[in-house]
Amino acid sequence: MSLDTGQLQNDYPNLDSHTLDRLAAFYTGENLDLSSMPIIAARSLAEDYLRQLSASLKAPLPAAAIDRTTCALPHGLGNAYIYHHSPENAETPLVIWFHGGGWVLGSAALHAAWGAEFAARAQCTFIDVDYPLAPENAYDTIINSCVSTLAHCKSISRNSENRPIILGGESAGATLALLLASKVDGIDRVVAVNPIIDLRKAVHYDSRRDFDDPRLMQSWSEIEWFINQFVDDGEREPASIILSPLDLPAVKLILGEYDMLLDESLAFSRAVAHAGGAIAVKIISGALHNSVEFGPGTKAGKRMIEAIAAAINATATGINDQSAR
Repeated sequence: MSLDTGQLQNDYPNLDSHTLDRLAAFYTGENLDLSSMPIIAARSLAEDYLRQLSASLKAPLPAAAIDRTTCALPHGLGNAYIYHHSPENAETPLVIWFHGGGWVLGSAALHAAWGAEFAARAQCTFIDVDYPLAPENAYDTIINSCVSTLAHCKSISRNSENRPIILGGESAGATLALLLASKVDGIDRVVAVNPIIDLRKAVHYDSRRDFDDPRLMQSWSEIEWFINQFVDDGEREPASIILSPLDLPAVKLILGEYDMLLDESLAFSRAVAHAGGAIAVKIISGALHNSVEFGPGTKAGKRMIEAIAAAINATATGINDQSAR
């Protein structure tokens, strides 16, 4: 079944032509039912998807030299992929990044092309880390392991005590970055791209309804399935770990105009601002939940990646400036 891109653009007029091409290439006509397949099958599909997009990504900026090293994280937590902009400046930010995938899918290795892209554009040291995945690992195990990973990343980075330390991530990884920033000291700011903010499945947000559209590769049933794997262990009430105006450093939210999760992030930003926190929002016109993965070959993907680089290099005071579409 082919995608009617004309009708899709009529429904979502800010979609750019290259994003439409990406959507058409992956269109199946229906939402993917993750609940009907084994976890290993879902991970295999995600791996194929990321490898296809990674292969289509252009190399990072030609003027930027990126050195990549890999090291094993302690206690069998996986690997850290370290991207150094060369020559490395000891005063540039140290970014510790958590990949997306609903806490269930993906790895730092599968997101390597994007890690190099971010490091090149932001001219920083960028560490993309593995973390234990659900449902094999419980929520508390995932969070505690990420706390241990942060300490290890600081120890392997040159002059980390003199550099701004930024936590960042995309989608579920952005949620982890926000949660961790409320639990550990010494974080200068958070860059959160399309985070999953509200883990209560029954709460209504207009964007969850308005952009629940298989043509956009977005499905509330998939997000709900991911949340189930992450927090529903029969004992934990998901509402108990919803992000609220916690004790956070400065936060930059980078959001897609057509992302299902848009409204809950906007509600979160208002709550943090009302509580006196430093938070800024950038909404990228025509962007979807997957726009970063679609890469700089799409207009929306390029704008999101540029916004990530700008947020990494913002000052702690500059991040307070509210930005718009």
